[in-house]
Amino acid sequence: WLNEISELIKEGNISTDAKFNFLDDAFVEYNKENSGFEDSLMDIFFKICQTKEEWEYLVKKLGEHPSDWRKKLIMDIQKDYLRDNKAYLKERLENLRYGMDYWDLVNFYIDRGDLQKALETAEKGILKGEGRLTELFQFLFDHFAKARDSINLERIVHTALDRNTEEKEMLDRLFEYYKGEKNYEKAKESLLKSYEFVKHGNYYKKYYAEYKRMKKFLKDSDWKLIEPKIFKDAQENIYDYLRICLDKNMKKTILNTILNPPKNQWEFVIENGFDEFADKLKDDFPEKIIEYYWRKAYSNIPKGNRETYRNAARYLAEVKHIYIKILKEESRWIQRFSNLKVEFKNRPAFLDEVRKL
Repeated sequence: WLNEISELIKEGNISTDAKFNFLDDAFVEYNKENSGFEDSLMDIFFKICQTKEEWEYLVKKLGEHPSDWRKKLIMDIQKDYLRDNKAYLKERLENLRYGMDYWDLVNFYIDRGDLQKALETAEKGILKGEGRLTELFQFLFDHFAKARDSINLERIVHTALDRNTEEKEMLDRLFEYYKGEKNYEKAKESLLKSYEFVKHGNYYKKYYAEYKRMKKFLKDSDWKLIEPKIFKDAQENIYDYLRICLDKNMKKTILNTILNPPKNQWEFVIENGFDEFADKLKDDFPEKIIEYYWRKAYSNIPKGNRETYRNAARYLAEVKHIYIKILKEESRWIQRFSNLKVEFKNRPAFLDEVRKL
């Protein structure tokens, strides 16, 4: 019946009284909040209302069972459909709890050209708002950066640090600001503070990205001091550690790691994710990388299916490439591949997946 209502709305043949009757009946179902159709019903409610009288009736129905979500919908209607700024502000100012509540009010002021009110609201939001504050901090930072107001930039970054929210994002922005201002010492200070949140914060530890960023920016004397620390810290993330090893041309360390994978914190051997390193080492250690790819291919065949056979074929293609293009020993590839097909001659699906090799 929702589809039927949607069609009637498109045709525009529903009277206001009929809409009111529909809303009365539909809200009986909506208020149960267990039908699974709540979102679809609300979409219909918003589509069916067109006149001021109809929007006001929807506000009335929403207000009969107050909740944070329904208050938000009421404010959206007041602001965007009824254009009743006074009613919206009254409701919004009484319901400022979360960061996104403050951000909604900030946008209201921005849309009406009142930048000062928007800034004041954002300032209150980063101090009092709960939950997500990202947009508020970014809005204030962009404003003060445009004004080249480093004092206020430092202030709002300290607010982020004090409130334990958006710390790294704000420090990263402060680094970029000072870098643009060609203030090396201040940029370095922000960069090093930001790095501490990679090591100790609740962030995915992207050591390699930080390693590259610092190496590119820091002066040689400063880089020599911090590089050993990052290299040591990066061992928490084996993949970033190996990427750094690659930068440092520590190819034997990488080779040993991918051929003898370490265990993770749960004592399981880390078996996946090393292909990018094997590809980088195939010219220097072709025989060893052949064995790496061969082992990966072989592990996908026993108890396999079409998907694992395709994985095996991909690894075997790498083996073939090294034998023929790097070692120039096609005969060794032909012999070894032939032996493999004999070993798995009773797996027609596997043979089909590798038929083009």
